[in-house]
Amino acid sequence: MQELKILVVADPPSNAKQLRDWFEEAGYTVVDAFSGPQGLQAFLQYRPSFVIIDLASGRRDSFDLLTHIREFSQAPIILLSGKTPQCDKVKGLELGADDYLVKPVGKMELLARVQAIMRRAGKWSTDEETLYTDCAITIDFARHAVYVEGKEVSLTPLEYGLLTCLVNHTGHVVTPRKILDEVWGPEYEEYEYVKWHISRLRRKIGEDPESPKLLVTVRGTGYRYDPPNGRTGSMPIAAGARTAGVAEVAA
Repeated sequence: MQELKILVVADPPSNAKQLRDWFEEAGYTVVDAFSGPQGLQAFLQYRPSFVIIDLASGRRDSFDLLTHIREFSQAPIILLSGKTPQCDKVKGLELGADDYLVKPVGKMELLARVQAIMRRAGKWSTDEETLYTDCAITIDFARHAVYVEGKEVSLTPLEYGLLTCLVNHTGHVVTPRKILDEVWGPEYEEYEYVKWHISRLRRKIGEDPESPKLLVTVRGTGYRYDPPNGRTGSMPIAAGARTAGVAEVAA
């Protein structure tokens, strides 16, 4: 089993120590830092599997660190913060945070969130050499890769799971509750997570946010994946792989 190394970026240092103690007691390897620049340096040096950012409310380097990490890594990230405006939570999610928790946060809740995110990342893995493809996107399940018009796009495990969830239900409306259950887990209640991660996913696959054609919002109901021309195509991208329709993907 691969070691799970967690980077904890927290200030004051007493916060970092508490988080380090929690994760080490749970059997994780912990690297800590006390500011955004230190956190980026530590990330580049140690390449952790997971990042916790707990910096004082309103500190710009919290978001700067998140932005810099997302420029080259899709490692899961949880932001912790004191009571902050809703706009800060929205900004964190828009910049690519997987989760955003308002303090005080208990040990068991935080560990459960980390485990849920890691479980989610593993859920969408497969050893089968199977493709889903239509005229817009291709999902290579064996490589955990997504291509838009032939070009690979970099998605976080959460974004990959979100896209896969919608593709599995191609042509059907999927409610936010069902998306949360399938992608985040039944313990999640934050419906706004779906909204903001759909928005980020649209940008990554080149959708016009004002007039999306693939990830369609059905007001008051949920979201629907609409492939071009309402059908799947046939564009295999790996030798020996077979093209899958929606029925195969959902199986």
